[in-house]
Amino acid sequence: MSIHIVPHDSSWYSQFLAAAEEIRRACSAIALLLFHIGSTSISGLAAKPVIDILGEVEDLDDIDACRGSLVTLGFDPLGEFGMVQRRFFKRLPMPDFPCAIHLHVFAAGDPQIERHLRFRDYLRAHPSEAKKYEELKQSLASVFTNDREGYNEGKNSQVQELDRKALLWPSAPAHPHLNPIPRLKKWTKAKILDSMEANLYFHMTHLVRYVPDAEFFGRNSLSWVSTPVSDDTFNYALHAHLQPQETDFWIEHTISYYQSKNLPFSWWIKPSDEPKNLSERLRERGFVLSELHKGMFAEIQHLPQLSHSLNIERILTPESLFDFCSIAQQLGLSKELYSRVWKQIPPSLYQKGTPIEIYVGYANGIPAVSGLLAFYGRVAGIYWIATIPTERGKGHASEMMRFLLQRAFQEKYQIAVLLASSVGEKLYRKFGFSFLADFYEYRKG
Repeated sequence: MSIHIVPHDSSWYSQFLAAAEEIRRACSAIALLLFHIGSTSISGLAAKPVIDILGEVEDLDDIDACRGSLVTLGFDPLGEFGMVQRRFFKRLPMPDFPCAIHLHVFAAGDPQIERHLRFRDYLRAHPSEAKKYEELKQSLASVFTNDREGYNEGKNSQVQELDRKALLWPSAPAHPHLNPIPRLKKWTKAKILDSMEANLYFHMTHLVRYVPDAEFFGRNSLSWVSTPVSDDTFNYALHAHLQPQETDFWIEHTISYYQSKNLPFSWWIKPSDEPKNLSERLRERGFVLSELHKGMFAEIQHLPQLSHSLNIERILTPESLFDFCSIAQQLGLSKELYSRVWKQIPPSLYQKGTPIEIYVGYANGIPAVSGLLAFYGRVAGIYWIATIPTERGKGHASEMMRFLLQRAFQEKYQIAVLLASSVGEKLYRKFGFSFLADFYEYRKG
């Protein structure tokens, strides 16, 4: 489909109102909030003639139950369509609706909801920024008329910059939201795996997308993360949903991207990635398996008791993040990790009330063990449990695990997930974790 940017049309808002009313009637049995987002929601801004509507529900199962009613309205349900924990519905122009309608539905509490609304509100309040964004889109549309990937990549840097500015904008308006519900009536292994994959993707992309010197490309087909740290732990491709005939192109395109930045990188493969022979295709191109991660889960059925051998503190400022990063550095990760990545993360992303919680356990005043919680996809993801070499064998990792499980229990989460090495797997089984699926990490040989 070709890309056309047209002058702002005052009827776009009335089309949103009419479409939103149709959607509300079709989904009257569930709690649903609808917002007009995207360029058509910003007065005076030229845009593609597509009405983007953001939907917020208490639980994605609610909107899945309304799928048939939305199909009756002419919407084509496309699942996540490349964005984790989203339901995407697309409707082509109709006689009463000259514009196409794109409906993006997220569960309450998903940071994507606020991100879209902040972006819209920031451009509404800053006409000069909106004008620069419009000019970039028009320029790119003239070059990439029939290349949607090229168009999106071309505007990615400016979108990421605007996202950061909107996040730090002190006058951002508040919006009404629904209450998030982390509990399911019945968990199945398939649902746990879906949530595990989504939680991992969230953990690997949410913070870094706001780092000024990093780049994040989130696409339907494949995502990239790059940072200024020359370490393949912090530069990676992930979330591949590729057609067999385009796989070789994306492998070469990814290699070229990281080579242009002179950065080593890894390629993560999760169970749902496509094509199913992606590992084989990567090996043919010279990639080698660097890590096999065991995806594990546990039911959180009681409040774990702490031994209080550590002073565990939540990290709330860039200064205190240094202690968290010092643990990673003692384990051999880059000394630039703090100054070039973590220090630059806006504190509002990990302070109280956010889905990311970062912790350090102090032994006799020394940062001894780290841990991170990611509340996303209705599960509690546990990451970064690591102990400095001089403090190993003292039970610090177990104490941090108990603490993180306690926090998850307090927040009413039923399921905890993590990725384990072959060594860590033995420890985690003691806490009731069971193996679910393998995750592969490849690097270019």
